[in-house]
Amino acid sequence: KERDKLKTTFGKYMTPSIVEHLMAGKVQLGGESLEVSILFTDIRDFTSISERMDAHELVALLNEYFTEMVTIVIDEGGVVDKYIGDAIMAVFGAPVPGSDDALRAVRAAVRMRTALVELNERLEKRGKPAIKTGIGIHTGIVVAGNIGSESRMEYTVIGDTVNLASRLEGKTKELGAGL
Repeated sequence: KERDKLKTTFGKYMTPSIVEHLMAGKVQLGGESLEVSILFTDIRDFTSISERMDAHELVALLNEYFTEMVTIVIDEGGVVDKYIGDAIMAVFGAPVPGSDDALRAVRAAVRMRTALVELNERLEKRGKPAIKTGIGIHTGIVVAGNIGSESRMEYTVIGDTVNLASRLEGKTKELGAGL
């Protein structure tokens, strides 16, 4: 009963695959090399949006946006690694690799674009600003595991693959790509 309660509580903060990883006792520092696909998405001109809204409205807007996008990531078998302000970093292939991780990441990105159009239509009806985003995806080798200290650790992925996915997302702004 306690184990189920713990899984339910952890499940609000991390994906089921990470919870299973932790519940299996894999909590030591360090990691393993895996091929994964990383997806970054970031809201464009978020500072401008935040300057026009009070903090509660802004949090509500972010939560609505994150709910839409995270549902898609999870539906496609991805893991939300972290929120970085108004950005999402998602991983496809860790802690459990699959043969179609790259395909699922791309499928998630396409679905995110469609969902963003629909979200913006709802926001417009409520007089809220439209959200524009960029998305970057890259596939390669990372170290996936528990990073941090003995007293506070986080399951994450590290490596050039992550950095390149982030840079690709950033380039979408320079190139005027995206919604």
